[in-house]
Amino acid sequence: MPINQFACTLSRKKELTPSVSLYTFEVKSGAISFIPGQFVSFVFQNPLDGARFVRSYSLAGFDTKATISSSPKGPVVTCSSFELLIVHIADGKGTSMLAHASFGSVFQCTGPAGNLVLKDANAHPARVFLASSTGIAPFRAMMQCLARMDEPPSVHIYWGMKTTEDLYLLDEWQQWSLLWNKMNAVCRFTVCLSQQTSLSPPDEPLGLHYALGRIQKNLNALPSDTYQIYVCGGKNFVVDTKEFVLANYPQSEVFVERFN
Repeated sequence: MPINQFACTLSRKKELTPSVSLYTFEVKSGAISFIPGQFVSFVFQNPLDGARFVRSYSLAGFDTKATISSSPKGPVVTCSSFELLIVHIADGKGTSMLAHASFGSVFQCTGPAGNLVLKDANAHPARVFLASSTGIAPFRAMMQCLARMDEPPSVHIYWGMKTTEDLYLLDEWQQWSLLWNKMNAVCRFTVCLSQQTSLSPPDEPLGLHYALGRIQKNLNALPSDTYQIYVCGGKNFVVDTKEFVLANYPQSEVFVERFN
């Protein structure tokens, strides 16, 4: 996709946990087009000294009026509004400016960019999404896209978090599991809790499972097969997980995106 400059306005903010929020932005003029998995970059300006700095965020969703078309690189979403999943960092300059922004605030952006993009969305092979923390964001956009297919591919999602208190938007993943089930397809979502020693989660609805330990420990539940495997998260997680899946699923394609 070509990289463009555009302006957007903050239209909605939903606090999901004390540290994570879902932001909705409206494109000021026209629309943006992106392949699910890509990110946009916000060009912030420090109000104290006027210095500019850039922060990049994965596109985590799009409005229901969005259109989806095909391209050689993957399905292209064209939308007038988009969503971002932002984890607020105490000393983060970009996230602090977003946290204190009022509705209607205008931001200058560039994008889309990034190589972690949803490939040709035919029904085969199955997709495997491996995420840590807000690395789940691009996979949310991918699921929104796949959910519009008449025959979606099987999807296995593994989300690494510390404890159940850190989780959010599980209702969406449950609804996708139900939708896939109605279309006779598999959508299995596994939450991997790395800093929890015992499990007392709520009842597990269709397609949603809880497990202790990191993602690699729990991938043994994934049958040996050929997949499209997507990995997103912090640097160490991505490096270690990529090495693991290449060794254990050698016939699969692996695509990664990491953040610092």
